[in-house]
Amino acid sequence: PNPGQQDADGDGVGDAAEQGPNGNDAQYDGNNDGIPDSQQGNVSSLFVNYGQDYLTFSAPAGCSLDDVVNLPTDQFSVSGCASLQGPVAGAVVVTIYMPPNTNPPGSSTVDNYVKFGPTPGNQQDHWYEFRYQAATETGVEIQDDDIFMNFVDGERGDDIVNVVDNAIVDLGGPAFGSISRVSSGSGGGCFVETVFSWCKKSK
Repeated sequence: PNPGQQDADGDGVGDAAEQGPNGNDAQYDGNNDGIPDSQQGNVSSLFVNYGQDYLTFSAPAGCSLDDVVNLPTDQFSVSGCASLQGPVAGAVVVTIYMPPNTNPPGSSTVDNYVKFGPTPGNQQDHWYEFRYQAATETGVEIQDDDIFMNFVDGERGDDIVNVVDNAIVDLGGPAFGSISRVSSGSGGGCFVETVFSWCKKSK
């Protein structure tokens, strides 16, 4: 929550909340592109996991992150989003930069990405693991402290499934442990709901 905060880049995260884990760095640049996160509509930095972890989300240039919010698992619900209309093609990759040394060499602290919503084969909201599938070019790949989320508009991973609407709705997040632990509340995890406008994949 960002009561009373200005949100200059319109991503749903207040400018003050994007000033780094210590809350005092107006130039905080979680994706290291030389531009403060609070000034970029395609980059969001915020606390998650009940304030224990500070993450940065970065979508490609030309995309915009909207309505980024941290949710505990007991508040999960799928919501629609206003989106642009028109034909699109290709996939888009959104990167999550986790805190340094979240996954030191030889460990697997964050080993999953869990979502709650519909899938092409099951229109009912349900928990599922969003691991990478080469056949659909969707799912997450975890490399050290970075998570690469691969989305295709209307496909598995987009909570507005089977509809090409130039937007992706992602209700999910990095998880610690199996899906049964996360969905039952007995396992840890940090979850973020994001809506971002679609863009074509750079070739």
